[in-house]
Amino acid sequence: MATWAELAKDSRVAACALKDSGRWRSCVSRAYYAIYSAVTHELIRQGIATPKGRGNPRHETLPQTIGIHLLRFPHPVRWQLSDTVERLYKLRVVADYRPQFTVEAREATLALGLMLQAFRCLGEQT
Repeated sequence: MATWAELAKDSRVAACALKDSGRWRSCVSRAYYAIYSAVTHELIRQGIATPKGRGNPRHETLPQTIGIHLLRFPHPVRWQLSDTVERLYKLRVVADYRPQFTVEAREATLALGLMLQAFRCLGEQT
């Protein structure tokens, strides 16, 4: 059984490898999931309850959850992280659910940059 921290690390490594191999959509998706997993790990570590019947927060409300509940981080850091996660989530929705839109190296590079920025907010090494 994997932990959320392990899922975050695996997805982070995968996102970088996928970009290097030109798999832009998958790169964007894994970049989002890496930070989603890291934030979920942090929320659970802080004892924040997840929605009833779920072991993880809802994707759509994650930015708001970050801003309200990750109290071990200063207010500006929480809201920067919240904004970064929201931007990354929007890229991920396009990559995963909008095949009519093109996802190229530019979007993959942006997603990796947002992912790294979010990890910096969490205080993790990049």
